[in-house]
Amino acid sequence: MKLTNNKRNAFTLMELILAVSIISLLTVVAFANVNEQTKIQKANRAVQQSAWAIKQARHYARMKGVKTELIFDTGSTVYTINADGQDITNNSRMDALSGVLPEGVKVLNNACGNIYFDVDGSPVDSVGDVILNDCTIALGYDSNSQKNLTLKAISGNIIYEK
Repeated sequence: MKLTNNKRNAFTLMELILAVSIISLLTVVAFANVNEQTKIQKANRAVQQSAWAIKQARHYARMKGVKTELIFDTGSTVYTINADGQDITNNSRMDALSGVLPEGVKVLNNACGNIYFDVDGSPVDSVGDVILNDCTIALGYDSNSQKNLTLKAISGNIIYEK
């Protein structure tokens, strides 16, 4: 009489396909999450960089006694800082972080228009009248990864999401 051993010593093809499918699905989900987190980090960096540039422009206006202007055009990936009609964004005495937003980040919405600071650092409009309303600039991606930066009226302080 012959005894047969029905023990399995290997996986079936169906089990291997199922395992590979699950691993693939988990990899895709993890990659999407990492990609979204990267976008959020870049949007955060863009807001911090822009807030710093606005503070620098305000300080420059007070220090040099000249009116400064910041230009954040909607859809743009760069910003410009002008003083007395000259672009000072890359001025060696002005650490405005080059005026280039992190890769892929752009100005999504700018309710502020051009931002001006008069000689004492107060936020003003293009004709020199004090700004009376807060305004917001949205930076980020066309997807959900966006952050807002708010310029406070009268004080010129900057508030942004972290």
